[in-house]
Amino acid sequence: MEITTKKLKLSQIKPNPTNPRKIGKVEMERLVKSLQDFPEMLELREIIVDENNIILGGNMRYRALKQIGEKECIAKIVTGLTVDQKREFIIKDNSAFGQYDMDALANLWSDLPLADWGVDLPEDWLNPGGGDGGQQTGSGNLADRFGVPPFSVLNAREGWWQDRKAAWIALGIKSELGRGGVVNDSGSGDHGKPQFLSEPGGSARPACDYSKKQRGDGRGRPIT
Repeated sequence: MEITTKKLKLSQIKPNPTNPRKIGKVEMERLVKSLQDFPEMLELREIIVDENNIILGGNMRYRALKQIGEKECIAKIVTGLTVDQKREFIIKDNSAFGQYDMDALANLWSDLPLADWGVDLPEDWLNPGGGDGGQQTGSGNLADRFGVPPFSVLNAREGWWQDRKAAWIALGIKSELGRGGVVNDSGSGDHGKPQFLSEPGGSARPACDYSKKQRGDGRGRPIT
């Protein structure tokens, strides 16, 4: 097998008629935009052709370049492969053997327009509005759309979290009381300790009184 890299005119390159991959209109628009925004990408990952200039890898990039109006591209020309090797390469080159670490994407890469770059994101990331009638955009970066990335593990040492905590404190919000909790600071509680007038979540239902070993609303089995 021999490999050479050089510029070829797009008119010299032939799309592979047996290519099993396809691309939709929206995905092609994203690919076109990604090549326009970062044309150096094609120097880092060339279109791969055989000795007959038939594409082995990069059919979609070839189509995107033609749509943009480019006349040539950098190609890697591979000679000496058998027919079976070419077929094997086409399938393996289009296969995804791994998967993204979603925690890493959310915490370390959320400032990037991942969906626009072809990353297959979960439905609830693409449409955070759920079933409330909001439209699914599927574009933009996660941090801008969620305010904070939709992580599953919180790193409380990061700067943005410390800034948010400081803002909460400045507003007088006490996270240990939860959202909507009301506290009686008059010292009328047991041993002068503050008492919740409503449960920490903000419900009108009284909080549980563990000294009485029962639920605050008097229902259910005794607490042991």
